[in-house]
Amino acid sequence: MNAGAAVARGRWLLFLHADTRLAAGWRQAIEAADCDPGVSAGCFRFALDSTALAARVIELGVRMRVRAFGLPYGDQGLFVRRAAFEALNGYADLPIMEDVDLVRRLRSRGRLFRSPLAVVTSARRWERDGWVRRTLRHLGLILLYFCGVPPERLIRLDRARHL
Repeated sequence: MNAGAAVARGRWLLFLHADTRLAAGWRQAIEAADCDPGVSAGCFRFALDSTALAARVIELGVRMRVRAFGLPYGDQGLFVRRAAFEALNGYADLPIMEDVDLVRRLRSRGRLFRSPLAVVTSARRWERDGWVRRTLRHLGLILLYFCGVPPERLIRLDRARHL
């Protein structure tokens, strides 16, 4: 991500997961964020490409997390003011939680802009792993991270669950 940012042009950087699709109008969302100099970063609304009720519940949970804690994840599409990104030396070299780390550090540079536009992320991993199991695994990892467990240990724990 840092390598991509180094060759990108423009005042804003957009980080998007490979399994996530942007909505029409995404540029206008970033332009709206750009109009407020107090905004350092932004995100889109999270949506899953599934008709399952579990997908809607997860989407609601993500909206609540972002509203309550100002904590979007990378699968929501993160857009960051280049000056703020560079001032923070970009993404930390972490094996997991690099998006959470960046968002937390960006708070020192300004507010988070929340676009009502949805980006659509593939639900295949939830469908493969189980809606509840995958969600609980994510919650467990983020709780451990906030309790101070180093990301290197988290990645080992996450990989051990896949064996």
